[in-house]
Amino acid sequence: MSRPHQPGPVTLATVLEALNATVDELKATKDEVAKLKTFGRRNRLFIAVDVALTVLLSVFGALTVHATQSADQATRFADQIHANNVAGCEANNVRLTKQEKALDAILSQVPPQNAVERAIVAKDLGFIMAGWAPRNCQAAYPPPPGH
Repeated sequence: MSRPHQPGPVTLATVLEALNATVDELKATKDEVAKLKTFGRRNRLFIAVDVALTVLLSVFGALTVHATQSADQATRFADQIHANNVAGCEANNVRLTKQEKALDAILSQVPPQNAVERAIVAKDLGFIMAGWAPRNCQAAYPPPPGH
């Protein structure tokens, strides 16, 4: 069995020694607190930078998604315009063919009577038919770039 530690007599030297040890410990604690404050400030700065970068990346990500969707919508719009142009051109070709048939039917009912009338009709008919010639719709309306 061991005996409980009995403190020795209290002397001025022991008190000074204890005070010096306490002062040293307080200095070490003060230095450690100063280091922790610096560390904490740096950490808060890094956290603020991290939050700012996260917000910036989120904004740029959202802008990228929006730009991609807008480009896709523009592409679909350009495709639709192209399809409408080709369809309109082809419908016009059908209309011109019908008009040509109607003009042929009219001219067959009332043919020109003499050479002068035939020359006039041929000249006018050539002008009309040139304007009514079917168009190559695919060449007239090429697909948008990138297709």
